[in-house]
Amino acid sequence: MRPPLKDFAYRKLKYKKALKIIPNLKRLIEEFRRSGLPVVYVNDSHLPVDPFLKKYEDDEVCRQGA
Repeated sequence: MRPPLKDFAYRKLKYKKALKIIPNLKRLIEEFRRSGLPVVYVNDSHLPVDPFLKKYEDDEVCRQGA
């Protein structure tokens, strides 16, 4: 997994169910790469004025440009 996506698995936004799917995601990513199929990553970001970020002021979680 790419670093920005780790916030939901390992950092302050940790969601335990996310950890359960990581092995299958890794397997699927490798299968897609071997087959020459595209692998698409998604993430979210927040503007500095987003109230959501007040909860995570000490972190660089999901900040625009991160």
